[in-house]
Amino acid sequence: MAEYMMKINYYPPCPRPDLALGVPAHTDLSGITLLVPNEVPGLQVFKDDHWFDAEYIPSAVIVHVGDQILVCIFIIMRAS
Repeated sequence: MAEYMMKINYYPPCPRPDLALGVPAHTDLSGITLLVPNEVPGLQVFKDDHWFDAEYIPSAVIVHVGDQILVCIFIIMRAS
């Protein structure tokens, strides 16, 4: 199993976004993911059994709480 403290991905602008392949639905395995969005749509949030498009907000940073944090919360706050 790979271990890392920080991973950085950079995806340059695509000249033909209509031909780009997207990433399948997934959860982030990391503790926290910081995402600097742009005007290209595609980020969605799964809530109440539905997918919703994330609103683009200029100069915003999106903070995802990943699976590692959720596991820690589950262990700490387990029902008695």
